[in-house]
Amino acid sequence: MIDKPEHNKLDSDCTLPPDHPLPADQLGRYSPERDFYAEKEIAEYVEGQARGEETVQNVERVKTEYVMGTPYEIWDVSTDNRPLVGHHQPN
Repeated sequence: MIDKPEHNKLDSDCTLPPDHPLPADQLGRYSPERDFYAEKEIAEYVEGQARGEETVQNVERVKTEYVMGTPYEIWDVSTDNRPLVGHHQPN
């Protein structure tokens, strides 16, 4: 007989992510809040700066910080060559 409850036991309704990382081009499917136009703008900017050498696979807004009332967005961008993190001041 077990005296302690089993805290690590999984319920049958649980869905666990795969043991391997998801490909970057599939990550957007799991983002709860998305802004298609902002993501497209960031992706076009990164691809333009890469001059055709990289293709953006995923764009995700990490957070927005306000500095003296001015918003700055922090973005996580994955390309086919490398991950990038950058900031953007929206218009």
